[in-house]
Amino acid sequence: MTLFNSGIRKQEEADKQEMRESVRERMELILNMMTDANGQVQVTTQVFERTTVYTVACPQHFLGQIIGTKGKNIMGLRSVFGAITARLGFRSIIELPFAHESEKPLREGKIEI
Repeated sequence: MTLFNSGIRKQEEADKQEMRESVRERMELILNMMTDANGQVQVTTQVFERTTVYTVACPQHFLGQIIGTKGKNIMGLRSVFGAITARLGFRSIIELPFAHESEKPLREGKIEI
């Protein structure tokens, strides 16, 4: 009985991995269609026990198109893909890595008052 259950679990994990990849491909397609990037937007995944993190990589000048006015585009994507992945049985996070203003190097020089 345990061997049978083990086989089912392995199949379920393979199915979930296939679903995660399908979600990643669709997300990448939508993001490329939203921007003028022509295939420069890429999505990678990190899989944890119950959560999958989708990391969006693109040239920095396309981030504004992905984020949208007041973050509406990315929040909409997060809502839609969150609902889809919840239905498939796992949690998803869409991550947009970027540099904060405080992380940019400071210019050297004199400050005039």
